[in-house]
Amino acid sequence: MKSAIGEGMTRKDHSDVSNQLYAKYAIGRDAAAMKAVVGEEALSAEDKLSLVFLEKFERQFISQGQYESRTIYESLDLAWALLRIYPKELLNRIPAKILNEFYQRAAKDAKANARDRGETGPWGQQQNKENLIDS
Repeated sequence: MKSAIGEGMTRKDHSDVSNQLYAKYAIGRDAAAMKAVVGEEALSAEDKLSLVFLEKFERQFISQGQYESRTIYESLDLAWALLRIYPKELLNRIPAKILNEFYQRAAKDAKANARDRGETGPWGQQQNKENLIDS
């Protein structure tokens, strides 16, 4: 698989994101097993994040419907959305350079999309959508 993914084939973050997803999924499964034995109250904050990740990963990423179509780029973006459940410091399988480029990407993209739709001014402030002539 490694020869068919990455920059030039899919996207440069593909391999790192895939490795991190598998690692966090395994940790989430372990946390779920531990929860069954000791109860959720006894879990660490990281274990509780792992349970949230596990539930969302299985529901949103793995359980893709048979009529749902997602490109590899949409899947990678969804993977990042799920990985953002964790603080950057806990994403230890992704190099800092990739984290810096993609971890905050959703916030930047949302701001750019709002600006493109005319919802923010040139310095990011909210635009008044009322027509002042009609008020």
